[in-house]
Amino acid sequence: MRFSREFEHDLPPAMARKTIDEAAESYRLRFDKYSPHLRWQAEDRFEFRFRAKGLEVHGGIELRAASIVVELEVPFVFLPLRSRALGIIERELRRWIDAAHQGRLAGP
Repeated sequence: MRFSREFEHDLPPAMARKTIDEAAESYRLRFDKYSPHLRWQAEDRFEFRFRAKGLEVHGGIELRAASIVVELEVPFVFLPLRSRALGIIERELRRWIDAAHQGRLAGP
């Protein structure tokens, strides 16, 4: 089943994309045991996929001018966790957005 949540951001497009890139690399390293597949499908659409306990969770992040839409597709067995998962993703993205505002992203 697919679920989504939209929330506002105020980053310029290039900084929003860089923020997603840095968050993705961090999670790729941190959650390697879950076989993460993280990639840009288009200039404004990032896709992710993880495997846990033999099941796959996947979704996307759509960057808009003033908002981010997070979509999450979960197997039926994970449905009770969907709201929590979307909340965690939003909280983490907000943390990365705050880091971008404070100039704490790596590199140029």
